[in-house]
Amino acid sequence: MIKSNFILRADTPIAHHSETMGNMSVLMRELVRCEDGELVRVPIITGDAMRNRIRSEVGNLLLSSILDDGDKISAEAIRFIFSGGVLAGKQAHHSVKSWIEAVRCWPGLGLLGGCCNGRIWPGALKVDDAVMLCSETKHLAVESHRDENTKSCRAYIEEVQRVRMDPANNPQFESIQVKTEYGDDISLMPRSFEQACRGSLWIWSMTLVSDDKLLEDLLKAAMMPLLSGKFTVGGKTATGHGRMSMVSAEITAADSVEARTRVTSHMKANKEDAIAYLKEVIA
Repeated sequence: MIKSNFILRADTPIAHHSETMGNMSVLMRELVRCEDGELVRVPIITGDAMRNRIRSEVGNLLLSSILDDGDKISAEAIRFIFSGGVLAGKQAHHSVKSWIEAVRCWPGLGLLGGCCNGRIWPGALKVDDAVMLCSETKHLAVESHRDENTKSCRAYIEEVQRVRMDPANNPQFESIQVKTEYGDDISLMPRSFEQACRGSLWIWSMTLVSDDKLLEDLLKAAMMPLLSGKFTVGGKTATGHGRMSMVSAEITAADSVEARTRVTSHMKANKEDAIAYLKEVIA
């Protein structure tokens, strides 16, 4: 079992929301017991969201290792690779041997689990929520960051409003526009949302419950976007939100590159079996 602890930095504001009240989107939060016993709701990025980004990176890496230009895979395979699949198909007899063979063909199944061929397969990776590092949570951080100069979580949250103008009211389009009975009076479309500020720090950890070196390499390889500052999570990523990078990590960029090479070599050596496995997937 390998547990890895990280400190992440928001390189752009984080907009990971739990709900919308009227036109106001609210940050995802969870209740945290502070060191003095006080209970405070602190912003988080769910383990589900973090795990999904790892799944996407794993899927892209493994597929790029076995598919040539023009190759195609089924919708079931795409669903299985990038969302974990659904419980579909007739449940066949499974054994330890068939599980080992499946993981050899598609290591992503061993790392992240999934639903296919009428069965739920558990994954070896357990991903925690990323919790904002603030005065209420710094006692939960790795020791090197427990003395971080932090403020209350409320100091790192801001409310933002955006207004989208209705292009139908632009005089430029008057000559080509046909008026209808709907929406003629719409001029402003305001929306508000909470965001965690740029530069905020986040406590994150995950545990690999396996001693399989291939799964360990796959996890290290999937960390490359975080190590290179190209990792995005949450909403509004197309409008300057959600990019994160590592401040403190137990995995280095060199580790990730070397692991990526080994995973790619494994997939190329098992290319035919991997493609055959994906063709048989029912998800």
